[in-house]
Amino acid sequence: MALHASCVHLWTIMGLPWAAFGFTCKGSLDCSLNGDCVDGSCRCLPPWSGAACDVMQLRPAKPLQGYGMQPNFTTWGGGIIFDGRRYHLFANAMTNDCPLTYWIQNSRIDHAISETPEGPYIFHDVAINTWSHNPAPVRLGGSSFAIFHSGEGSGLPSGGENCLQSSFDDNQHSRKILDIEYSENWRSLAALRFNEFAAGHGIMAADWDMKTLDNSNRAVSNPDEVSEAMFPLRIVLARKVRTGSSIHVASSLDGPWMPLAANTLG
Repeated sequence: MALHASCVHLWTIMGLPWAAFGFTCKGSLDCSLNGDCVDGSCRCLPPWSGAACDVMQLRPAKPLQGYGMQPNFTTWGGGIIFDGRRYHLFANAMTNDCPLTYWIQNSRIDHAISETPEGPYIFHDVAINTWSHNPAPVRLGGSSFAIFHSGEGSGLPSGGENCLQSSFDDNQHSRKILDIEYSENWRSLAALRFNEFAAGHGIMAADWDMKTLDNSNRAVSNPDEVSEAMFPLRIVLARKVRTGSSIHVASSLDGPWMPLAANTLG
């Protein structure tokens, strides 16, 4: 297979390469900066060829089978480290059958392994939990490794939203509203509703900001002042967004990956 450089149009006329017109070079620019001009002819650096070094010689390609190519499983980005025997891929995977739009809640970093660089890569373990994104694995020297990434990675391996629940609104995955009808034990009911919500979506209470509104959308700050006339109450949950980036380090590509304390790299 041959691939022409993007600047090939400068050296072609009517689809024919310059060689068809007895092309001679005067400098390296005439050789597409992919070779040297010697005595009027281009001596190309591999893998470039052609009279103007404007054709790349490529080996036959085959369709790649990377990682995560299965229904309802979304992956994103990644980086590879070769350990001398196998190729270790660290890539993002969206948990709980969620699409990429849930990345800021459901993205984690998976570790997959292949015998060849083109794959297929087979899942090995979860390197960094939710929420973590855009991994850049590097070898620090010797047997030490680091993964630079977005997010803290302090959640659960299967954290984030539960997209298996068809009733969950895809456009409201960072906000949830719980309506509480009046009862004498409404406080216990509110706690039960929230615990069910947290368990169903694999989240922790620390991940959410909560506020309570009465039926006139006025904030309720003191539960002791709530009366029956104020119902139904509305508990509004808004997911806390933890931005920034983090570094996890390990002495093996198999982990465990530990968060790096501030100002300790180097």
